[in-house]
Amino acid sequence: MVMLGSCYLSVKLRGPGINLPDSFLQRAAGNIPGQPMEIVKAASAQDQRFEAPVFVRVAHQILTAIRDGSFPAGDRLPSEQLLCERFGVSRPSLREALSALQFAGYLASKQGFGTVVVDRDEKGSERPGSVLTLADPVDVWQARLVIEPHAIAVAAENPDPRHIKEAREILNGMWLAVESASEFGVKTDINLHIAMANICRNKVLRRIVLELLGMANPPRWSSARSEIWANRDVLETWATEHEATLAAIEAREPDRARRCCRRHLLTTVESLTKRQHVSARDRKRLRLLLQQEARSQEATRRADGRS
Repeated sequence: MVMLGSCYLSVKLRGPGINLPDSFLQRAAGNIPGQPMEIVKAASAQDQRFEAPVFVRVAHQILTAIRDGSFPAGDRLPSEQLLCERFGVSRPSLREALSALQFAGYLASKQGFGTVVVDRDEKGSERPGSVLTLADPVDVWQARLVIEPHAIAVAAENPDPRHIKEAREILNGMWLAVESASEFGVKTDINLHIAMANICRNKVLRRIVLELLGMANPPRWSSARSEIWANRDVLETWATEHEATLAAIEAREPDRARRCCRRHLLTTVESLTKRQHVSARDRKRLRLLLQQEARSQEATRRADGRS
């Protein structure tokens, strides 16, 4: 059990063949005396080698097949058995590769159909957010801080198990992508946010969050995202925060899910305030947003203390 502020995290990955980074395990153990972290590490000895993990090699082979048209955009991938035979790997290693590629946005899981290849050229137009694509990014962050944690809390009240499974697979993929972010060209965790929003059964809330997520990566912050995704410590922090949020949803604990989601969003905003590729004006507005959130949190604590 790990405590992140007010968010408790019990890390037990259920996906096959998932390895959490040793640096993360060491940091967790060192920062939280007396609180052992429960980790399931089911990968084979071959996958635990430091150099050239099997899943990275397989992921590159799948990407090559996508790019040369062997696996066309929109088509369903062959069965796991056929893919294992084609690439000469075990199912755990294949699933690691598929999870990482799903997190990176190259693949998507469709209920009752299987894993399909995403059309990268049309990806932006398929996502929600077309109505407000020119919205100010700081305004978008302010709206997300208000709405997204509430939607996650509603999701935790009555989560959709199908979408929990999808979010878990994508989160497992994030841990793998953190290990090799540059290998996959990953610059966003938006697919995981979308997967968690989809757990919410309230269609109105879900649609609003998806609209906001469709505006979450403005072009003017592209360089800042690249800088952030080159910082492994930040990525491990984000993955840990996502673990806490998903664990709270799975445990059907709305208040904890709300707090953990909000904490992750604030951590991301704080990271953006430190990036030189974000304009001085935007950084100032983001800092003001953090100050407003801190004042709001303090007012809530005081009100709770009087009640």
